[in-house]
Amino acid sequence: MEDKTKAAISDRHNGDEERNNCTANIQNSGETTKQENENFSCQEQETRVSEGTLKDRKGFTFYVSYDKAASCLEDDGDKLAFLTAIVRYGLHREDTHFDKPILKVCWELAKPSLESGWAKAEKGHMGKGTLRNVGNDNASKQYRNNTETIQKQYKINTETIQDNKVKDKVKVKDKVKIKDKRESNENALSLSQEVFKKECMSFVDKDPYTKELVVDFYRYYSMPTPDGRMLKDTLPAWDTETKLHKWYKNERNKNH
Repeated sequence: MEDKTKAAISDRHNGDEERNNCTANIQNSGETTKQENENFSCQEQETRVSEGTLKDRKGFTFYVSYDKAASCLEDDGDKLAFLTAIVRYGLHREDTHFDKPILKVCWELAKPSLESGWAKAEKGHMGKGTLRNVGNDNASKQYRNNTETIQKQYKINTETIQDNKVKDKVKVKDKVKIKDKRESNENALSLSQEVFKKECMSFVDKDPYTKELVVDFYRYYSMPTPDGRMLKDTLPAWDTETKLHKWYKNERNKNH
């Protein structure tokens, strides 16, 4: 009887030790699993951060300031190059270098907002709990400042264009007035020449005036002057018969 009791006590003691060892193993296994999970969580977070840098995007925000900046460019080739640079940077983050000063200015004003869009896209790609891009606030502030600058420049350019249009309209009106005045002077000159010609022709075949002499006389004194008048009208006094007779004497003296 005593031998059976001792054997039962021994078996019970051995069973307790096995249970304690099993419990310790489970606790150690739980701690190991917890540590592994924490390490995996850190690795996963680091992986998300490292994978946060985007290379390409399917789309981006096209602000109205880009269109206003492009409308300030007079050359269609410059507009196309500027808008293409915006698209390439917005989708693929490809920077463009311009040689023209006006394109450099427009690009430097537009680039910060594009970069801000990339920063926001990367932040959303990384997910919650990842590192924050500290340049977002500065980029947004720079974008607002650049937008205001572009709007002011656009307003100045618009006002300048409107002033030039008004000046062009005035120039056109002045040209029309000058043209009308010139045509009016030409018409008046033609009328005066016609009247003077009839007067001169009335002396043809009257002794001693020949037709050839009268025609030469008319051609000389009907010549137009810079102010749009005939030569005879610029003289202080004029009498056709007196001048014609003097012309006749001068021609006769030349021949003799």
